[in-house]
Amino acid sequence: MRPSQKYPKLAILLLLGLVPLLGYAQPAHPPASLAGRRPILALGPGDEVAMHVFGQPTMDTTMYVADDGTVHVPLAGPVRVAGLSPSEAAHAVETALNKGQFLVSPHVTFTIVKSRSEGVSILGQVRDPGIFEVQSNTTLLDLLAQAGGETEQGADTIFILRADPSGAIRRLTVNLKDLAQAGTAPEAAEITMRGGDQVYVPRAPEIYVTGEVRTPGRFRLDAGMTVLQALARAGGVTNMGSTRRIVIKRQEPDGQYREISASLTDRLKAHDIMTVRERIF
Repeated sequence: MRPSQKYPKLAILLLLGLVPLLGYAQPAHPPASLAGRRPILALGPGDEVAMHVFGQPTMDTTMYVADDGTVHVPLAGPVRVAGLSPSEAAHAVETALNKGQFLVSPHVTFTIVKSRSEGVSILGQVRDPGIFEVQSNTTLLDLLAQAGGETEQGADTIFILRADPSGAIRRLTVNLKDLAQAGTAPEAAEITMRGGDQVYVPRAPEIYVTGEVRTPGRFRLDAGMTVLQALARAGGVTNMGSTRRIVIKRQEPDGQYREISASLTDRLKAHDIMTVRERIF
């Protein structure tokens, strides 16, 4: 074989050997399951951020995210970062510096100094309703603690209003009893808050106890509460009352009330009016 024929074949073999290596050099794409997901901690207008450019101390600066969602980067100018995580924002700045040929292979980091856009509002039956700042690991229970906890009238089931990647608002229903028992509902115990979430704690369903009881009034209705348990809440029956003469007024779906005789083991429903009548001598 002549040298002129040998070297082209050698070159082809070398190229074939490099093809797999070139494939490994391609940037990895994120899993399809992560596509379109909103970062747990996303930048937004009003946030104060610190930018650090390695090897360029004169470019290190602290700045605010403008109303249009951009930050003004030295040399590169405005770069949009709203909706991005700190690492994604840093990558966007790196891209801008590369594209403008201001720096060669810049390495940028972003740190949130103070977040104004990552607030979560909590309203309803909590002791200190309002808007609270959250971190990437702030759980629903952490948020409730910041709001002073539920009031005595707070329901076990609360609601989280959250925007999905398309911007549509979804309502998540969470049962606090399940949340407190991570062994029975581990997925609920892992709920973390996101900037822009709205949490509403509704008033718990109630019943009314009147008649011959020691402390008549309005009481919280717990799941599965019986007539006997309601009597205990109301301080028990007076000397004039009879546990055999208890009636319940209950509202039907048509809006009308009907009166039924009740036994101590009967379960109550929301808005029931329970009356203990006098004993017959």
